[in-house]
Amino acid sequence: SWWDTNGGTVYLEADTPATGTRTIWQVDDGTANNRITIYTSGTSLKVTIVTGGVTQADITIGTISAYTVFKTAVSFQTNDIRAALNGVNATPDTSATLPTVNNCKFGASLTAGGELFGHIVRYKYFTGTTLNPGALTL
Repeated sequence: SWWDTNGGTVYLEADTPATGTRTIWQVDDGTANNRITIYTSGTSLKVTIVTGGVTQADITIGTISAYTVFKTAVSFQTNDIRAALNGVNATPDTSATLPTVNNCKFGASLTAGGELFGHIVRYKYFTGTTLNPGALTL
């Protein structure tokens, strides 16, 4: 399988217009009830994890600038969600369960709107053990 249910790390280099809500990457089960989403809300880069319709983690990773390429990494496993933007670690979340997913989306979410309107320069997914996101973005 392409997805490790025990966790992993997503690394992205991307840019967006830094206005509105822009989904960069999302895994889900075809519903909004089970998903992991990396997105921007205005100039804020965020990651949200929803399991069974309940938000498990909602981390603001940092601030981005319009159409300026940023590097981010998000590591996730049960009760250990970590993220970094351009090598700076955000505050981790230590109480989250992971959803069961079977879809992967780039630049789009489940609902209308929220398209990236930017670029994904690089994407990497590491399965298994959670890595240090700050070290990945250096």
